[in-house]
Amino acid sequence: MKKKDSHFLVYIASSASLAPERFECERLCAAAGMLTNGMVWQHDIVEYDWALVRRQIEMADAFLFVLGSEYGQISQTGISYQHRELVHARSLQKPVVALIKNTHDGSRQSEDARRLADFHAILMKEVPFRVWHLRDELSVHVNSTLQGWQRTNAGTWVREDKAPEISIPVAFKAAPKITVSTPRKSFQSPGKETINLLLQANVYRNGNLSLQRQTLEVREDQLWQGILPLLRLGISEERLRAQVENSLTPKMSVLLLGQHEGAHAVDDVRVERAQFNGILTTWRERGLVECSADNGRTLWTLPPSSD
Repeated sequence: MKKKDSHFLVYIASSASLAPERFECERLCAAAGMLTNGMVWQHDIVEYDWALVRRQIEMADAFLFVLGSEYGQISQTGISYQHRELVHARSLQKPVVALIKNTHDGSRQSEDARRLADFHAILMKEVPFRVWHLRDELSVHVNSTLQGWQRTNAGTWVREDKAPEISIPVAFKAAPKITVSTPRKSFQSPGKETINLLLQANVYRNGNLSLQRQTLEVREDQLWQGILPLLRLGISEERLRAQVENSLTPKMSVLLLGQHEGAHAVDDVRVERAQFNGILTTWRERGLVECSADNGRTLWTLPPSSD
């Protein structure tokens, strides 16, 4: 049973060629009192935003995968974007159901057809699935899937009228800039000492994902090469950590691909949040950075003495 004031959130993964089928899935979810998220990306218009997609999947209560007559555009991990989304949902142990269109055609020999056939085999072996041919069949499978999720899950989305009130300042009354004063030494340039970072990353092998953790030695001055321009402008801790993660991804890829035979891609490199916060605290105490609150946002910047 759903909690009284919550909604069940379903992430729908599909390709652009399945617009009518996707609409039917969204309609049936709405009829069942559920919310949906996920987007069909137009890759010729906007670049695929994996960070946004990942957050949407993590927010969802369940993952509905609708597969049609094509495998789909390939991501940098070597698998299609929708396949990658499915792998991430399974790594989070989300309830997953795949709705697979019956596209058997032995005469098709294209690369996409071969990938699609291989993907069918993976899905039928590893996740709950239903096969459909006509849209009416798809609707029946979607309804039965949603009913099963309703019986066994409670939903996490809170109704808007039950959400806590948030005080929003009037636009013309800008909040004053407040500097968080912390005792620190005079400014010192980043040194060549080594920082041992505990990182985690997704390693892809044969369409499957495994989460790997690895300690990486990084010189402090090299770490600063990518973040110095951002600190001059002021940046949030989340964006600063993301920049560090992006800069470490090539090195982590070489390391993990060498450790895991048959692996073909590494992505989603993460620095442990508590460790990164500790590094920032140390840098602030050394006078390398300072933290300030501006209009409700916490920003990390270079201290004036560094100019």
